[in-house]
Amino acid sequence: MIDFGLHKNKLTNGKEQYRATVLTKETYTLNDVIDRMVEQNTTLTRQDIMAVLDLFFYTVMMLVLEGNSVLTPLVNLGVSIAGNFRSADDTFDRKRHKVKARVNASKVFKDKVEQQAQVQQQKPNRPMPQPGECIIPNSADNRTLTPGGGMKLRGHNLQFDEADPQQGIFLVAEDQTRTRVEVVLHNTARELIFLVPNTLTSGSYTLEVRVRYGNDNVRAGVLESTLSVP
Repeated sequence: MIDFGLHKNKLTNGKEQYRATVLTKETYTLNDVIDRMVEQNTTLTRQDIMAVLDLFFYTVMMLVLEGNSVLTPLVNLGVSIAGNFRSADDTFDRKRHKVKARVNASKVFKDKVEQQAQVQQQKPNRPMPQPGECIIPNSADNRTLTPGGGMKLRGHNLQFDEADPQQGIFLVAEDQTRTRVEVVLHNTARELIFLVPNTLTSGSYTLEVRVRYGNDNVRAGVLESTLSVP
């Protein structure tokens, strides 16, 4: 069951001023997925599953690096080239051009979610962090991160306990690697100001704010815009 809440959209006018926000329950790594697979009474051992998945991921990456597109039940993968060329005779220059991974949800996966996902609405008074907008200096679209640079995040219910490692601001890479923001300069319910971790590498990131409510209930709010490190 997918939980969601309705929250007033401060950026629009008129009657339809509420938007749905999915209430993320947990974040699962590949190891967590393998643990779930083992629980399904399969005859395969955990080592068998890990070996097959390692071979699968390696083969997919090699196929993409050879210039192919790979279609799977979950995602479609390939590459694209960013940057402008000066003429039809111009050549690839890594100072001006960049090869980028292209990952899109497959039609099978999108159809499955749209047709079979079950949702339930939580009560409006259920507190949760609600990231609304970010401001990134020297970024024209407020989506390009500079490792080590500053960033401001506005929204509601954003304040968290910095001493609790399960709470905070997290930048989640496409491979689900989670990097917690360690330098927070301003921490209030309506605004967070912090430094982007200087360990981030090139790629796309999802920003999460995780806040604990009660003893064990950590809830995550996700910024709708995808961020990137060039």
